[in-house]
Amino acid sequence: MAASDALAAVLDEYPDTLQMGHRHIDCAQVYGNKKEIGLVLKKLFQENVVKREDLWITSKLCSIMMCLKFLWTVRGYSPLGSPGTSFIKSDVLKSPVLALVAEKPGKTPTQVALRLQMGHSILPKSTSQSRIKENFDVFDWSTPDDLFTKLSYEIERARLLRGTSFVDETHGSYKTLEELWDGEI
Repeated sequence: MAASDALAAVLDEYPDTLQMGHRHIDCAQVYGNKKEIGLVLKKLFQENVVKREDLWITSKLCSIMMCLKFLWTVRGYSPLGSPGTSFIKSDVLKSPVLALVAEKPGKTPTQVALRLQMGHSILPKSTSQSRIKENFDVFDWSTPDDLFTKLSYEIERARLLRGTSFVDETHGSYKTLEELWDGEI
């Protein structure tokens, strides 16, 4: 996507997203969106759509140790398995268990997956207004007890990003993947 196309997409999506109540802006150098988001936010601040102090703007760090040293919160990246991306392969939202649980309260598998992670700091990514709205609709219901047990035992769990880039046997803070994940690999 050309920079001008990326800027146009951000300009189209962010005002509506912020008006829905979204206050977390997720940036990273690898996303290539910092300049576009900066330009959009500058415009929205000037138009008094939102104030800077009302937003939580994050970027990615390359060191988990920095998070611990400065008492920063570690957030769950890709809590829905990054459907539609080429670098992570996951079918978590196609789980028959999620579909079964979603049916009873009239929710979607996405909403059930997000609701299960309540109490954790997660970052579901979307540029679609309908999916952003869907992601917000997880606060006024709970998973029925009989189905919660089913989710707890029958849903497949997987670590999609193993963290190999944080491991170096000679010079790294972590010498092995087992050390990075405290044996829970």
